[in-house]
Amino acid sequence: MTFPGPPALGRGVVVGPGQDPPAPWAGARRIVVDADTLRAPGEAVDALHSAWARREPVAVELAADPAALREPETCTTPVWSLEPSFEFTRERLQFLVWANTYDARTGEPLWWHGRRAGRLLADRGVRSGGPADVTGPEGTPLFVDGGPFPPPAAGADVVHRWSVEAGELRVVGHGRPRGVLAEDQLAAVDHGSGPARVVAPAGSGKTRVLTERLTHLIEDRRASPSTIM
Repeated sequence: MTFPGPPALGRGVVVGPGQDPPAPWAGARRIVVDADTLRAPGEAVDALHSAWARREPVAVELAADPAALREPETCTTPVWSLEPSFEFTRERLQFLVWANTYDARTGEPLWWHGRRAGRLLADRGVRSGGPADVTGPEGTPLFVDGGPFPPPAAGADVVHRWSVEAGELRVVGHGRPRGVLAEDQLAAVDHGSGPARVVAPAGSGKTRVLTERLTHLIEDRRASPSTIM
């Protein structure tokens, strides 16, 4: 598999304690995740989320026990008393450490999303390796993206990791919405990555915007339906 991958995908790398990152990440921002980070993950989560959302390649120094980072979190507080901002911050940290990064802790960087795609989609003719992350059933090179959806053009077809984890091989599309929409409705339907808030009065077409957005994500951007919430 190739590394550091297409620059547009903004992949980072995970290294061990005190370990220098491979040459492609020599000048990248270094974010340390250690035992203190697990006790108070907020600052690291903010930094890693910002890098993930902007597709900024970073070097993550994983100095914490990986098993402790993976440990599930629980909350026994009554659901009705939780604030809207509640989250399992350490679980989010675990996601962000590995969301769009190679694993270079033990040698040559490994792209686990590609390995997983080769395993989960083997019966579809997908295999790990080749000129990209995986090779499709017709010999097509494919990159498996771990950044926010939808990924940008990367010089070869791209499949998002969420589609792979849903057991699907859906090459991401970049089509525009097809519905006849007002300018403000189109802006909401064609919104890129990240949150959006639609505020409009009754009868102005909010429900249509939602249905057109779903249609756009599935038909034009080729998102797997089971990954949309």
